[in-house]
Amino acid sequence: MNEEQKTEVEEQEDALIDGLCDLFHEVTEIYNSKSDLLSSLKKEGERYSDKEFLAEGGMKRIYKCRDLQSDRLVAMAELLDSKSGEALNDFLREARINAYLQHPNIVPVYEVGLSSDNSPFFTMKLIEGKNLGEILEEGDYSLNQLISIYMKCCEAIAYAHSKGILHLDLKPENISVSDYGEVLICDWGISEPSTEILRNNVLAEEDFYKLLPMLKSERSIRGSLAYLSPEQIDQKLGEKSARTDIYALGVLLYKILTKREPFSGRKEQVFDKITKGEYSSPTDLSPDVPKSLEAVCLKAMSCDKLERYESVDEILNEIERFQHGYATKAEEASVWDLVVLLCKRNKLSCLVSGISFIIICLLIIYSFSEIKKSESLAVQQKNKAIASKNEAMELYTKLKSEQVLKLEMASKAAKKYLENFNNAVYFRNFSSIQKSMDIAWSLAAHDQQVQSKYGYYLISRLKFDEGKKILEQAGVSFSDTIPDNEDLLDFEAISRVSQFLAKQKLSVYFLHNCLLLDWPIDQQVKILELQIKSNRSKCNLDIQLIDGGVFLDISNNSMGFPGSLKTVNIKSLDISNTNISKPDFLPWSTLETLNASGSELRTFRESAKLKRLIIRGCKSTNFNSLKKLPKLEYLDIRDNPSFPSQLLLQLPSLKEVTMDHSQLTEKLKKKAKFKIAVY
Repeated sequence: MNEEQKTEVEEQEDALIDGLCDLFHEVTEIYNSKSDLLSSLKKEGERYSDKEFLAEGGMKRIYKCRDLQSDRLVAMAELLDSKSGEALNDFLREARINAYLQHPNIVPVYEVGLSSDNSPFFTMKLIEGKNLGEILEEGDYSLNQLISIYMKCCEAIAYAHSKGILHLDLKPENISVSDYGEVLICDWGISEPSTEILRNNVLAEEDFYKLLPMLKSERSIRGSLAYLSPEQIDQKLGEKSARTDIYALGVLLYKILTKREPFSGRKEQVFDKITKGEYSSPTDLSPDVPKSLEAVCLKAMSCDKLERYESVDEILNEIERFQHGYATKAEEASVWDLVVLLCKRNKLSCLVSGISFIIICLLIIYSFSEIKKSESLAVQQKNKAIASKNEAMELYTKLKSEQVLKLEMASKAAKKYLENFNNAVYFRNFSSIQKSMDIAWSLAAHDQQVQSKYGYYLISRLKFDEGKKILEQAGVSFSDTIPDNEDLLDFEAISRVSQFLAKQKLSVYFLHNCLLLDWPIDQQVKILELQIKSNRSKCNLDIQLIDGGVFLDISNNSMGFPGSLKTVNIKSLDISNTNISKPDFLPWSTLETLNASGSELRTFRESAKLKRLIIRGCKSTNFNSLKKLPKLEYLDIRDNPSFPSQLLLQLPSLKEVTMDHSQLTEKLKKKAKFKIAVY
């Protein structure tokens, strides 16, 4: 090809490219002028149209309308009386607070603004469905379905409390349930920030005061009559706090269990009943109410704020225990009740054990029938029985005095509390240990068994001088190496006292109390290591100091209690292949790395530092709690077939995930912004 032919081809190519560019610009101009979607964004004037009245109550009126920009139906709230400064402040407070709270079970706010006549409004999600009050009246939902709704309400309120906001008007009418199971808490009109958030730096001081209600010349009681707590009625009972909403959650559970509200009558009568706690228990109204849930309800509705649950998370834990067939802590179940629950959870094993027991009994009966063939032995046994009966009658006569009987009854009652004490020690329920022992001591300080147990208990509480005196009184010998007071404690002394308490199973509790003292971190590590190894013949353990914190590896152990980890700055923790199931045992506030592979851990707690989490093959049933880990960067979910893969897209800081082939979905491939390693 010569130069002229090359030039001609190049000119033809340039002409073709220019033609394609002109065609592209022409198509673009046609699209910009004809596209309905694009033109809809260029409309001017009002953003909302087709307003339709839905409801009115309190200080606002609710409309259904169409958002022209997004072309969707929304709910619009408008202020009824814009001339009232108090009403205007409450209306804008509700919009601000509602927008501040971002949770799947709290109705979201889309926009807060002014209409063309300068009237304030805010728009939110249009709720389609029924409220919980209507559902309870119709009676079509089972108790399990209602409890599921209740737990979602608790999760929303727990989130609001974590953000420092109190709802203060919880009731069935403010809880919406869609036909597809979506639960939303509405009407935050009288909610307000808790004074505790100033101390916790949840909100800036300026934002805190903006969200407070206006001061009023006369005290008024706001909220729904039957769901008011005593402190909302009488300010002398204390300020409003998270326990105020917990009281309302208790009343809500009461309504779910009985289909009735606990208080009725004239306003003054209801106020008097609430402050005195005068209402019928749920089982009085409905004998079929589970005792475990009744106990949770009554504890949440206690007139004394300090006797209620400290947080909504505690109520959620109680409900989870009920759902998994365990007794709730509020129930304080007897040994028999615990046995019944154990049988319900393990029906097949109990059936086999029962049949085995019957066979053994039949064999014993047969053996005794053979023994009775010997007449002489039967006569001897009869004579012994008569002698024992006469001896028992003589002893009963001697002990019949009123004072002796009282002491005997007190000793029996005290030994029941000693059983509770031993159970609390076994299950590492440190908060119940002191209560059980103090009651046992107050009942039967004269009893030698109670005295000896109390002496060991005082030593485990670091009250060495008092404990030694009680042990001397009970006739128990003890080591002279026990110090006189905690100021003389060093690691050698701690080791000696721990060995002394080992036979009483109190070493772990003693070392827990030692860790509450102010020790350097290297001493804390030594004491923690001693606690983990106590009462165990074998224990796999690796503990190291790293960057001012601690790395702890207790994997491949059968332990269910990992030690008092919350007292030590644990940064990295490996509990893989252990029986640890309670998340409350773990130090979530300091953890940066957690390996829970193959463990019994069921759920997770909020952690502001956790970055790496390995839950391969763990027994977790509540993966939604991973949303409480805002800085989570790495996650291993292998061998968890029930893990909801779409949840990964809701973890904002996630950078890398390790999963099985079966867990990788097409949606995840398209939308994931993190690295995925598949095995």
